[in-house]
Amino acid sequence: MQSLLAQDPWGYLPEQIGRLTDLQIVKLYIEPAVERAKELRKDSPATPSGQPVGSRPDREASTGPTGEPGSKEHRAQVVQAFMDVMGMNKERANAKYDQQLAQWYAQQGSK
Repeated sequence: MQSLLAQDPWGYLPEQIGRLTDLQIVKLYIEPAVERAKELRKDSPATPSGQPVGSRPDREASTGPTGEPGSKEHRAQVVQAFMDVMGMNKERANAKYDQQLAQWYAQQGSK
């Protein structure tokens, strides 16, 4: 427990920490830090659902492009993703889509 005070944000020296009892450390440093964290969590506009930042249920729920594979909507979304994420030009992205679509159709036929 005392090693917590030697780290950020306090950065106390071992001699300074050695003068405190465990109860003093808990009451003066640990409990107030826990309370501040709870208040910060409640007041944070970035987490209206109470979930940590980085946990985005709206994004996690997305399973990929919408539409049936081979449809115009599906093609447009996947080709755009190839261009944005992989840096492909439109011609190469369309060729990659056609290749993957052919593989998908082959897999569907084998099932």
